Amino acid sequence: MASVRLDRMSEEIKKAIGDIILFEVKDPRMSSLVSVLRVDLAGDLSSAKVHLSILGDAKIKKETMDAIKGARSFITRELGKKIKIRKLPHLLFVEDTSIEYSVHMEKMLNSIKTDTDEDK
Repeated sequence: MASVRLDRMSEEIKKAIGDIILFEVKDPRMSSLVSVLRVDLAGDLSSAKVHLSILGDAKIKKETMDAIKGARSFITRELGKKIKIRKLPHLLFVEDTSIEYSVHMEKMLNSIKTDTDEDK
């Protein structure tokens, strides 16, 4: 039962933070290609690790993460307006590179496949 509640709360927080980052954070360093992939919520709802995917080169990623980390208190305040819970979790933003890694692996597998096709 608690797991279902955590999953539901994580999804609500994920959706709300995604909307806040996309529509309400006004920072020129922000890339417009930011996605909230998932939110890992602690069992006691005290903290939430927000996994972000940022499309762009290393400089754009760093500037965007700096902008989001700088806007953490604003994002938390806006989250409190969107989701009514007794105590808001402490937000920790981390970059998730799993999509880039999977694209890289797919390219490697395709190159191996084309190498073996050429050998035939």
